[in-house]
Order: sequence, then structure tokens, then C-alpha cells
Amino acid sequence: MITFIVNFQFLLLLNTPSFNDFCEYKLFEIRLFFDRNRIPIPQDIDDVFNATTQSLDEIIRQAALMQEIGVDQLNQIEGLQTLLGESLDRNREKY
Repeated sequence: MITFIVNFQFLLLLNTPSFNDFCEYKLFEIRLFFDRNRIPIPQDIDDVFNATTQSLDEIIRQAALMQEIGVDQLNQIEGLQTLLGESLDRNREKY
């Protein structure tokens, strides 16, 4: 079983234009490295990077969704605790 510890601030950082620009620059550097060292670039390198980017985007979307669900659950727990406390107070007043 694999456990992921999600740093939401990091994931939000990944979903920024500056990070996308950074990735494009790194892709350019990789291509330059391959060209200078006469290493043939696989024809599907763009497809590989696009698939990786899409996977990362999906991870970011799912992490944001999980964060929203977590906040909703915490709010529900807080509301239920309040209702339980009020119910206990009413019961104590009756007896």
C-alpha cells in the first residue's frame, strides 16, 4: 500500500503559469542537451511530456478536491458536535 502525504501549497504552486514556464524551459534544456551530445531524441518526447503534464494536472485536481472534502467534513463534525452539546444540555435541564 502506498501512502501519499500531500502538501497542498506545493500542489498549488505547481498549477501556476510560472511553473508551466519553468517546465517548458527545462524541456528546452533537455532538448539542447540531447542536441549538443548528439543523442537522438525520441520522436514521442512531446507525447511523453504531455501525458506527464496531464497526469500531474489530474493529481492537482484530485488533491484540491480532497482538500475541499476534508474541509467540508471538518465543518460537518463541528456542526454535529454543537448539536450533540445542545442536546446534552437540554437533557440535563430536564432531569
